[in-house]
Amino acid sequence: KNVLGLLRATRELARIRQDFTLTLVGTGVDWCRVKTYANTLDFPEGMLCWTGELAPREVCTRMQEADCFVLFSRYENAPVVLSECMAVGLPIVSSRAGGIAEMVDERSGVLVPVGDEAELCKAMLRMLDHHNDYDSSYMRSRGRMYSYKQVGEQLKTIYQSAIERS
Repeated sequence: KNVLGLLRATRELARIRQDFTLTLVGTGVDWCRVKTYANTLDFPEGMLCWTGELAPREVCTRMQEADCFVLFSRYENAPVVLSECMAVGLPIVSSRAGGIAEMVDERSGVLVPVGDEAELCKAMLRMLDHHNDYDSSYMRSRGRMYSYKQVGEQLKTIYQSAIERS
């Protein structure tokens, strides 16, 4: 997920403005190393919030309370968390890793090149000022494209087409 890169870009953003909080949800095998690294970046007091693991309902609540979601992965396919963001109308800042560019368009978020921390900082800066410009009903409609029903219908169509061709 390139959390270290996200932390570095966020530290640069904090040099420009300090009217935000970065909430990091979850844990992982490198959680202690990530927290230790974050401490070396000397963030202003209270700027980072570490929740640890949360129940799905709590994750949803946090998403609904947030102004945007940031994902700075180096490698991805089609991350479920982005469809979850769209389902609650939350704008996204993400790297263009894997299939993300097929999920996130200019009306649902901002994409940056993989690993480009300077561009991530700029995108987060832009999002801080413009998160309210995103149409949450549009994003929720995009999120419905990834519902069980819609994905099931798409798979059914693919399989039927393959059967008809054989």
